[in-house]
Amino acid sequence: MKTAAAVILGAMTLACATLTTSVDYDRSRDFSRYRTFGFRTGTPSRNDLTQRRIEEVIGSALRAKGLTPAADEEPDLNVFTHVAVERQQRIETIVWGFGCQWGGGVSMSNVVDVPVGTLIVDLVDAQENCLVWQGRAADTISADRETRERQLREAVARMFEGFPPRPAPAGGL
Repeated sequence: MKTAAAVILGAMTLACATLTTSVDYDRSRDFSRYRTFGFRTGTPSRNDLTQRRIEEVIGSALRAKGLTPAADEEPDLNVFTHVAVERQQRIETIVWGFGCQWGGGVSMSNVVDVPVGTLIVDLVDAQENCLVWQGRAADTISADRETRERQLREAVARMFEGFPPRPAPAGGL
């Protein structure tokens, strides 16, 4: 019975892993020429604490990739963040008991509103004022602050995993 409970709990944990990320960038761009970054106002979180955490985590990821925050000069890259939260309806079903076909079990379903957050990070060439890289992450938002911070760190880490992108080979897309 403990094994069945562990399997069910494991399946529920996997079902809750909803983080999706994607990245797009200008493949003709030489990202090695970018050395500094600075944050600009995009579509910030409604919560100032959350916005500061987002910028701290992104700044940390960019520093880990060799970029430095621009002090007083114009940065090479302007960083814009766009935050959106929406509510999605999901059906959660719980089944108790085991049985063949339709016998031996009881189930209950509920429709719940689940907050889903989307974070978009735009890196804009400051000199040319054009978008050169964009990362996007979406995930359900936990009510627990520590879990939200872990989700944010994981989302940004996955977005910046392949940053800076390598130049495309000549003649390729």
